[in-house]
Amino acid sequence: MEQVLKYIDGIANPTTIISFWLSISIFVVTIAWRKIDKKKAKEEKKELIDEIKKVLQPQNASKELKEKTRPIAETIINPKTSEDWIIKAWAAQIDESYEKAVDYYSRAIEYNKPPSLLLIAYNNMGNIYGYKQNYDKAIEYYDKAIEYYNTEFDVAILASLYFNKGVMYRKKNENDKAIQNYKKAIETDPKDIQLYIVLGNFYDIIGNFSCALKYYQRALLINPKEAIVYYELAIAYLSQLSKKFKNNTEQADLELIEMIEMHDIAMGYMQKAAELGDATALQFIEKLSKYKL
Repeated sequence: MEQVLKYIDGIANPTTIISFWLSISIFVVTIAWRKIDKKKAKEEKKELIDEIKKVLQPQNASKELKEKTRPIAETIINPKTSEDWIIKAWAAQIDESYEKAVDYYSRAIEYNKPPSLLLIAYNNMGNIYGYKQNYDKAIEYYDKAIEYYNTEFDVAILASLYFNKGVMYRKKNENDKAIQNYKKAIETDPKDIQLYIVLGNFYDIIGNFSCALKYYQRALLINPKEAIVYYELAIAYLSQLSKKFKNNTEQADLELIEMIEMHDIAMGYMQKAAELGDATALQFIEKLSKYKL
């Protein structure tokens, strides 16, 4: 009985009671902070996914976004959602660990939802296979990404998918299919001046001068102060002039007049590009001036 009373007295001791309640308080606070940390981590992941949706692929991401991705990916020890796998895949792709990235994207795809994340996974797998020069596989994944496009994304995203397909067909030397996809990209996002420049440049490379001019002129309708367009026009005319010079050894008077006109047009475009700040055009003009009599 005496031992029982001592035990009761011990419990009733103020010091013991304070220690007990301190332990309980610390426990409760710890649980609360864990909940807060989990909530914060969830919010950070959601915010990151929203940012990823805007840029789609790591190579388009800002330095800040790349630096933000890595530590969040490192906290995901046991991925349980497609969002988790996308973040880990993105981090792996940033670090150029392409095998890991493909594996992580594949795991995200296994969840089969939501469509927006499937688009991201398929697009980036297409990019990786394109980098590895497996162009057929890249095209296959771009096609799958296109299937999952929806209005949650900007039209520029869909245009980029068609553009990427065009690049793959271009590398396969399937020029007609490359042009078809470049045109599809323009139809999707007709305000993107870079798409016109790329297609104009491609037409120039394959020797279709008139189509090259057509798309460069269409680019100028969007922005008449885009220096690179004037530079590309100058190069197109100079390239055509070079071909005419090589193919006409006798050089009849009419041909010579046409060639002089083409030269003058090319120099006019080059000068305009230089005036608008194109560094390459400016260097060209400066070098050319050294040879003037």
